[in-house]
Amino acid sequence: LFIKEVKVAGKRYIVCRNEAVAIEEAETRRQVVAALDRQLKRGDKALIGNSAYRRFLRPVSDAKPGRKSKLFEIDAGKLAEEARFDGVFVLRSNARISPLQAVLRYRDLQNVERLFRVAKATMRTRPIYHSSDAAIRGHVFCSFLALILHQALDEKLRRAGKRVEWADLLRDLD
Repeated sequence: LFIKEVKVAGKRYIVCRNEAVAIEEAETRRQVVAALDRQLKRGDKALIGNSAYRRFLRPVSDAKPGRKSKLFEIDAGKLAEEARFDGVFVLRSNARISPLQAVLRYRDLQNVERLFRVAKATMRTRPIYHSSDAAIRGHVFCSFLALILHQALDEKLRRAGKRVEWADLLRDLD
């Protein structure tokens, strides 16, 4: 992980590049472009509605008498421009912590958000409407406790070298 602190107009930015994420993003783009290329060979009009595809296209004028005109083609310049930012993210912070600490806190935030998404899906939670502040606090407390227990169990299993699907684990606990 590359980390560099930059100050611009009195604001603190932390520029980061994660090589593992860069590799994933390049592979994802390669797959999108391969699918886009296949789709272009079938006809390009349907592509305009797909934002994942559209950002890599450029309009062309290829109208020839007696031939079907080509409206779009893959824009190599856009691909190269996007590739420049593979694995790059920028944090803005006014906290008095080191750049590394800021990145680690950001990762903690990402983990909490990921855990909430997993918890919502795995535990099939749905919006619950409460009529009192005490009920809301209780619901948030129970949700947070479940989140902490989920993370602790996940960490314990990881350290033990065990890969267990959450659906199977919950079924066993039921």
